[in-house]
Amino acid sequence: MLTPEVKHVLEWKELSQTIMALNLSIAQIDLSMTEGSYSIDTLIDTFNFMREGLNQLSQSVLNDEVEDVDAFKSRLLQESQQLTEKVTASIVAFQFYDKLSQRLQHVSKSLSSLSDIISHEDRTVDETTWNSFREKMAKYAAMREEYELYELIFTQGLTGDQAIEVMKNRMRARMEERKHQPVDDDIELF
Repeated sequence: MLTPEVKHVLEWKELSQTIMALNLSIAQIDLSMTEGSYSIDTLIDTFNFMREGLNQLSQSVLNDEVEDVDAFKSRLLQESQQLTEKVTASIVAFQFYDKLSQRLQHVSKSLSSLSDIISHEDRTVDETTWNSFREKMAKYAAMREEYELYELIFTQGLTGDQAIEVMKNRMRARMEERKHQPVDDDIELF
């Protein structure tokens, strides 16, 4: 039989685990919304650029009297390359939906596992159950950002808000870094 002091300590420990799991879920949802917002902005920018570029190409073909065919071809080639880069960027931006779906599925599984634990009093005080739960949470963290969130919250003990801020800063830095990298024509859809 557990003494009242031990029972109180165990209850606080389980509450702490629950709070960390909820913080991770909140952080994953917030991070997904941030990524989604960035991707939507990229798509809007891309489609506007493509619309304007195609309009300029049409106007060039209709209005210009082509005297220097080589210069005209060069300009068309340059503009088509820019459009190709923007289309590639938009395809990459569309991938956010797949990542969003995966993240929300991981959040759902995590919350379901947590619900299963806290709905059975005998399981809430079982250290093995909580260890298994943490292992599941780590496995659900399949994407780089998810694993980093898991580490920030479960290993480093950051609050959800702190972890979100750290991850947003990391994501901004990564997005800036990607802007300066050459566009890769090999688009990977997952």
